[in-house]
Amino acid sequence: MPIARKDHSSLQFPCGYLRCARHFKSQGGHKKHWNTSHPIFGPAPATTGVSHTATVEEQPEVLDGYFPAGHDDISAGGDNFPAGTSDPSQALNEPDIPDDLNTEFFGLGDRLYRNYHPKLNGQFLPDGAPPTPPPIKSPDDWAPYRNRVEFETAEFLYTRNQMSARDINILLDLWAATLLKYNDKPPFADHCDLYKTIDATPVGDVKWQSLKVQYTGERPETNVLPWMDQAHNVWYRDPHEHQ
Repeated sequence: MPIARKDHSSLQFPCGYLRCARHFKSQGGHKKHWNTSHPIFGPAPATTGVSHTATVEEQPEVLDGYFPAGHDDISAGGDNFPAGTSDPSQALNEPDIPDDLNTEFFGLGDRLYRNYHPKLNGQFLPDGAPPTPPPIKSPDDWAPYRNRVEFETAEFLYTRNQMSARDINILLDLWAATLLKYNDKPPFADHCDLYKTIDATPVGDVKWQSLKVQYTGERPETNVLPWMDQAHNVWYRDPHEHQ
């Protein structure tokens, strides 16, 4: 699925004030402009001859483990959640599906009924039929990148050069300056656009692998830190197999 992308602009923050056409490169510049050119003055506080001070009796006191009437303690299984539910998030989960539930059965009127998965609802295949192969990609399909230049730029900046976010923005601004006379734009709007596109890159059928790592260096004779004895699982996908 294509992702929403924005074009590069050295002035990405419009003023937003009525009939003001100014744009700004940063939120700080936008805020400074508003404070200087479009200050907002709030109404003066209303003064009346009657003052009111809340007393202790008027403010409900909430103690540990106690909720006033009408405010059920959700952690104690209040009426807002099913009985026996101690975690509010559990009340939002899908109901458990019995393992012995028949996917197909004949019911009233000798009619065929099917039970569908609450999340997966695809088409039925004939018995023994292989799954439908994925569609063949076009040689010039670089999705989610718009073209090969975008892909190569992302690979260079993020993988090979490992440029910082701030420097990526500076490079894209300089790149944009060289393209102004051609009415063109650089491949990415900013580092956020670059990262968003990289995150949307599919990795195909590359499987997850794991390994365990543990500290093997020198240890103090006393007060050994816990992390020196712990083993940690590292999960990864082989970058050499990414397509």
